[in-house]
Amino acid sequence: MFNPNYCEALVKKEQGSGLQNKGVLIVMLGTVLVVLITLFTLLFGLYPLLLVSILIAFGTWYLSMQQRIEYEYIFSDDDFTITKIIAEGKRKPLIEVSMRQATAFGKLSDAAPCAESVTLVLACRAEDEDAYYMDVTHPEYHEVRIIFTPTSRCLQFCSDHLPRTLRFYYQMDHAEYEV
Repeated sequence: MFNPNYCEALVKKEQGSGLQNKGVLIVMLGTVLVVLITLFTLLFGLYPLLLVSILIAFGTWYLSMQQRIEYEYIFSDDDFTITKIIAEGKRKPLIEVSMRQATAFGKLSDAAPCAESVTLVLACRAEDEDAYYMDVTHPEYHEVRIIFTPTSRCLQFCSDHLPRTLRFYYQMDHAEYEV
């Protein structure tokens, strides 16, 4: 059922070439270290080193899991909350803003460059043509630019709840309402 005063979306961060290579490097290096230490342990009979091998294997798994990042967007009434989800379990609230405090909104490709004094919150799948920005005045961080990748329902919610002075309008297709 479609509730016009609530919307949520879960966006998985894309593994760009830098992050993807980092994850592959972690797994490869960890695997090589585990194999080498295990062979060294078996050849020379230094069996307490198997504990080191197990610790390295666990560390490799832990570091590779930390590369899995998702962002949860929750729009409720006039509030917008972003939570970062690491390894599908650890949740870290990034920011909560009032949409009434928005001063600019639109596609990131159309955004003016932000000043150095602006706090930047990156909560997007990737900085691509699907990314949007929202400039808001926050009581703690003052001027904030949020970069995120909204779904069509999120865009419809923004269209309905952002200040009219921003002149952002979005209309979902009727088929999208039923999904």
